[in-house]
Amino acid sequence: IQPEVIEGEPVVQGAPTESRVLETGKRFSQSEIWQLQRAYFKSKGVRAWGSGEVPLYITSNPFIAGGYARTAAAVLRDWAPGLSPERPVHILESAAGSGRFSFYFLRSFLSLMRAPDLRGVKVKYVMTDLCESNVEFWRKHDRLRPWGDAGLLDFAVLDLEADNPIRLLESGETLESGHPLLVIANYCFDGLTQDIFAVRGGQLCESLVTTYNMDPEADLSDPAALRTMDQGFDHQPIDMAAPYYDDPDFDAILKGY
Repeated sequence: IQPEVIEGEPVVQGAPTESRVLETGKRFSQSEIWQLQRAYFKSKGVRAWGSGEVPLYITSNPFIAGGYARTAAAVLRDWAPGLSPERPVHILESAAGSGRFSFYFLRSFLSLMRAPDLRGVKVKYVMTDLCESNVEFWRKHDRLRPWGDAGLLDFAVLDLEADNPIRLLESGETLESGHPLLVIANYCFDGLTQDIFAVRGGQLCESLVTTYNMDPEADLSDPAALRTMDQGFDHQPIDMAAPYYDDPDFDAILKGY
């Protein structure tokens, strides 16, 4: 959503006079939108993709999955001389969602692993998601179950915004530092909390959000309220003489811009 911004004031195009302001002057990472979005995916589960509300095909088709598979196989080919046959490489897919990408990836990738220079490389694919019901859906799915039974596929509940151990549900093991690991983030980062910045006339600005609900009667505890929300942004200059995040790496990135 990119509403019009006039003279620094957030304006939602076509907003009715009875719209309700839910928050104003907030960093985008602190917006209520993020919690509603998480609640939406948790309440919908795999139905979020079956209903057509969330785009699916563009990132979960055989062509895209095949490209990822060839890239992963090329990386493993480079790694192969230094890998231990006793310890598998885990390929972890974050926010696997419907699971369709995972199926297409594995179908293509496992055929590539039959190449003579990759036959000695031990690999396990790990599907993860924030939503426990999605993970249980995959574990029972008859198109994925054979790979799980063969020890080629495992599953984990993973919140990408929490620093929790990654416990695999099939094997019972926990992924720890030192495990050879490839991570796939396919249509994932737009669902993680983030801030927005703009550079105007050489001045770095933070884009503070105002969120509106067009339906004054909407139940804001219901993720369906997302359908009636809109946002505007007010760009405010930042004084980078002081830390913005109190994180030296993040602050260095902002200062670089």
